[in-house]
Amino acid sequence: MPPNGDLYYDLAWAYYNAGNSVEAESAMRSAVQTGTAFKDDASRFLTLLEAYNNPARNPSVDASDTKYVPALMVAASRLQQQGQADKAKGIYEQVIGKNPLFVPASRDLAVLLTHEQSDDAKAYALASKAREAFPDDADVARTLGILAYRKGEYRRSIELLTESQQKRAEDGELFFYLGMAHYKLKESAESKTALERALQWKVEPKLSDQATKVLAELK
Repeated sequence: MPPNGDLYYDLAWAYYNAGNSVEAESAMRSAVQTGTAFKDDASRFLTLLEAYNNPARNPSVDASDTKYVPALMVAASRLQQQGQADKAKGIYEQVIGKNPLFVPASRDLAVLLTHEQSDDAKAYALASKAREAFPDDADVARTLGILAYRKGEYRRSIELLTESQQKRAEDGELFFYLGMAHYKLKESAESKTALERALQWKVEPKLSDQATKVLAELK
């Protein structure tokens, strides 16, 4: 068939609802370029997707529509950044309730729960689901790596965190857990290197204190 903007529009939503935001963006841009009867909604969709992917660049984008999933994802992301975890959690759970296959919400909720340490079992299930959909996602690998450490799966934790740190070289919390996993396996040299890197970047005081204590022991 010749290029059809309405078909691209439908394809974009199909991709998005399956959690494939990269393909969704590409299809929606094709819809706009080709011409679609849903031009206004297509433009709105792209604006919100950009706001979600780059929140610092689009702080004023309207994300107040509580029935529109792209807007809900932007709103939840903003609330999470503002430290309003409970409100963000509620929105992610609302999105998952609407569409259990929408993996970005599962991924973001898993990250939030892991940071809060409020429900590791639920976070692990959500992150494992996200891992299947996004095997190369550094945030998913990081989240699963931290959760694996808390479960006592130290070798698995090292594998996941090492994979993630290739894209998150300035993540103090990541290097803290990587260092502690090596420490638990009595791999002193690797533990010392990772914990020293953790202290180079911003980490919570309790993690910093623990890293300092372990480093003193390793010396």
